[in-house]
Amino acid sequence: MTDHVWVSNAMTEPMLILYVYTDIFQNDRARAVEGERRNERGEFVPADMCPKRIWLEADEDRSIPDMFFAQGQCIVSARVAEILSQFDLSNGALYPVAEGVFQSDNTTPIAGAYFSWIFGGMKRAFRETHSPTARPNSGGRRNWCRPSRPTSGWPGGATGAMGAITPIESGYYTQKLVRVDGQWLIESLQVRHNLPFAF
Repeated sequence: MTDHVWVSNAMTEPMLILYVYTDIFQNDRARAVEGERRNERGEFVPADMCPKRIWLEADEDRSIPDMFFAQGQCIVSARVAEILSQFDLSNGALYPVAEGVFQSDNTTPIAGAYFSWIFGGMKRAFRETHSPTARPNSGGRRNWCRPSRPTSGWPGGATGAMGAITPIESGYYTQKLVRVDGQWLIESLQVRHNLPFAF
């Protein structure tokens, strides 16, 4: 494993979550879910836990981004795979979506090669000894920082949490929009939570 740490908010970007089907999820849901869980934990995931065929849900027929999530699996285009392959992926992998990605009819191919990106390595990069103002988490370790109280005290009239505000993402929305009589309306709205919480 390298000395580098990759940080990304891609997993929380709702525009990357597509309404799709995958062969592994349709044929062996338990195995597909286990592959997703292993990937989230940074563990090795064998190729047979990854999709070989992906097809869009009805009404999703459109161009797709270079990175998206398909029923829990991170899928990347050949362009992204080429970039990622230049780095040490540790126990990670780029498995081809061998049969391809298709429109909602599951027959019309979407041009290009796609890969399941297996993260394959997680490491703790937070250095407690270099972060004396870090607060402890529920496991007793310190993992986030806040500014210390100034030696001269907080300025007069200061209100609020005074240096202790820490945003915590609890989830996000994904929605399908439809255009009716020239007006955009929400057809469906999903609230996706990032649970459980540990404070």
